[in-house]
Amino acid sequence: MYSLWIMLAFLLIVLIRTVLGPSVWDRILGMSVISTKLAIIIILIASVEGIAYILDFAIIYILFGFIEFIFITTFVLNRTNARRRGRGNPILDVHSDTEDNRSRDG
Repeated sequence: MYSLWIMLAFLLIVLIRTVLGPSVWDRILGMSVISTKLAIIIILIASVEGIAYILDFAIIYILFGFIEFIFITTFVLNRTNARRRGRGNPILDVHSDTEDNRSRDG
């Protein structure tokens, strides 16, 4: 039972660090660590209570956390690269590729 309280304390520390993180990448990494810690807490509760089916929910939660990490990282990278190239938001700007091709051809 002490391990549950230790994990909750670590979760609180990571939560504070995620909110105060100096960069976007610190916040993204903090969200990933928070989802992993929550899955570990779910696993600890399942083992203490002896409920085996909750482990399936923990595995699904870990998979959703990983997919969330991939999507948010891809979004931030695309947005950062678009700003470096001097364009607008590439997700909302549908005609950005056709304008580039016209300027190169003509």
